[in-house]
Amino acid sequence: MRRIGLMPNVNKPACLEKAQELADWLASRGIEVRFLREDLRALGLSEVAGTERDAFPHGLDLVISLGGDGTVLRAAQFARAGDIPLLGINLGKLGFLTAFGQDVMYECLQKVLEGTFQLQDRRMIECRLEVRGGSMVLHALNEVVLGRKSTQRMASYDVYINGQYFDSYDGDGLIFATPTGSTAYNLAAGGPIAEPNLSCFIMTPVCPHSLAARSVVLSGNDRITAVAGMKEVRPTVSVDGIEEVGLEPGSRVELELSGRIRLVKTPDYSFFRLIREKFRLAEE
Repeated sequence: MRRIGLMPNVNKPACLEKAQELADWLASRGIEVRFLREDLRALGLSEVAGTERDAFPHGLDLVISLGGDGTVLRAAQFARAGDIPLLGINLGKLGFLTAFGQDVMYECLQKVLEGTFQLQDRRMIECRLEVRGGSMVLHALNEVVLGRKSTQRMASYDVYINGQYFDSYDGDGLIFATPTGSTAYNLAAGGPIAEPNLSCFIMTPVCPHSLAARSVVLSGNDRITAVAGMKEVRPTVSVDGIEEVGLEPGSRVELELSGRIRLVKTPDYSFFRLIREKFRLAEE
């Protein structure tokens, strides 16, 4: 590997400190290290050596995030744009998406640099939505959430699957989660856990005003259209908890599995062992 991009959690001083330390470690091994210009500003370093967002992924062999799952999700947008493997180092709490923690960081990184790792393809949701004056396309590694601005009133969405009307949902909103994101907001809202290599996604209502509303597991080939109701509440779309976009009543949101990201994992990675460890399931 010749060029590696580092993306720390800029809101945590400990992550910024680790990023500087790691940059020196990589540079000592002859690897060119790249930072976003905005991240160098947070580090208190000269922005001149930084890279603009559009140019950041170009020519990178690897993107490393330093933080928790939220930092991985932020880095995923850049890794997807450049089709670059993404390695997450956990400096946060749960770390479902990260490969390892800071206690074994340099030991494991050395093995990665030597080629000892596995790559896992993780599918993403493509979200096409109508906004005032046009349309936009967003991509989610974890989930797309259809919600509302007001917390005092219910959101309303009509859902169509492959062009056929399926159901109408009143409540706090709808979660559309990938298998990767099934252990995040989807799980907290009562949705099922999905093995991350499955080609599917999950629709889970959030606090639905109906006893019949339950999670639905959708095929990776299904196409979903959700139409925001005409109630006096402004609908919103949130992607991976990073970007929230306001919609107009009656707006259409189209979702399907499209694209991927490649996550770097250690050779002994096991999803089910991770579940046991993170949720502290009973020992044998």
